[in-house]
Amino acid sequence: MEKFKSLNYWIFNIVLSFGVSFIMSIFGPLLQGAPVLFRDVLKFTLYTGIISMIVTTVLPLDLVCGVIAHIFTKKENKFLKDIIYTFILSLIMSISTLIILDHLKLEYWISLGRVFMPLVIIAYFASMFFKWLARIITDWVDKFRSKA
Repeated sequence: MEKFKSLNYWIFNIVLSFGVSFIMSIFGPLLQGAPVLFRDVLKFTLYTGIISMIVTTVLPLDLVCGVIAHIFTKKENKFLKDIIYTFILSLIMSISTLIILDHLKLEYWISLGRVFMPLVIIAYFASMFFKWLARIITDWVDKFRSKA
């Protein structure tokens, strides 16, 4: 409960959620061969960013990913835990996008299935970049707050 009072937690969560959502909103349609419209990218960045932020705040994904990773390895494996975390979050965001678009026919789910693994790989590297960016921002905020 203490983490919800931390400004750094919210900065990190916002940067990561909306950053990965932005990248997935660009590469999702590209991988499916659909046109990428700026208006749609912004709309789905907002929608899936909010969903991602709620999911990462409410659900204990770190714990679930740690348990799943422990099934495969006896030691704690941060890389495997990050991959599982990205897989689950990408799945939630992709399904929510299909629901928002009202694409509930089987053909859309098959299309998502074809591009899902490359999308997870792209989301993994995007999350690494946005974690790095969030650390820079939180360090800057800490320096700014310590001066005040």
